[in-house]
Amino acid sequence: MVTLIALAATVLAPREPQVVNLKVGELDRTFWSYPSTTTKAAPTIFCFHGHGGNARYASRAYDFQNVWPEANVIYLQGLPIAGKTDPEGKKNGWQRAVGDAGDRDLKFFDATLDWAKKNLKVDSKRLFAMGHSNGGMFTYLLWMERADVFAGFAPCAAVGLRTNRFVAKPAIVVGGTEDTIVSYAMQKRTMDGLIRKFDMTINSQKQEMSFYTNPSGMEFATYIFEGGHTYPTGANQRIADFFKRQHK
Repeated sequence: MVTLIALAATVLAPREPQVVNLKVGELDRTFWSYPSTTTKAAPTIFCFHGHGGNARYASRAYDFQNVWPEANVIYLQGLPIAGKTDPEGKKNGWQRAVGDAGDRDLKFFDATLDWAKKNLKVDSKRLFAMGHSNGGMFTYLLWMERADVFAGFAPCAAVGLRTNRFVAKPAIVVGGTEDTIVSYAMQKRTMDGLIRKFDMTINSQKQEMSFYTNPSGMEFATYIFEGGHTYPTGANQRIADFFKRQHK
């Protein structure tokens, strides 16, 4: 019995990240990396916290390293920047548009991707980005500026600027109907714009989720929950399940 208990404790022990520090230009940047539990080239998720967050918080909230242990999961950490709830820019966040802060975060992503390709077993046809709030907006920015890199996206509680510049990519969009920070009306405007742009037709609805495809078979989904500007725990598995079906 003692042996069995010890074995269970070992199996259930939380995974520890590799904390990586990079010099990107003149800036010191940090991310947390959870390598895949497999020995094969694996899908990789790049995760972006909301304004005021950090990599440690994101790793606990999103938890993809446990939801999808076969994937490489990387939690990038922002730097102080002004935002809607932080006009003085004292808290960590991400650039909102091309050119903001000297494109420091686009450069950070590029450097992190280079590191991942050199240090992890990466399936280059299965790279994904997700983020909440300001991190979700940066996910939309990656969709606009680095679309060719990715197989899919999962922006949460965010809006995408200039959706006319987006190229067709699978995505699952998460939003709360009671959001008072990024209004659900604004989020829905982005979703509706993407559905129109990519000629998506709804296939099915299941509880809080709607599933769409376009004539080429590309998938699009929405997870709309009754709540505010929070990241719902139910989003983790839904996003992972969606990503598992996608590849370039």
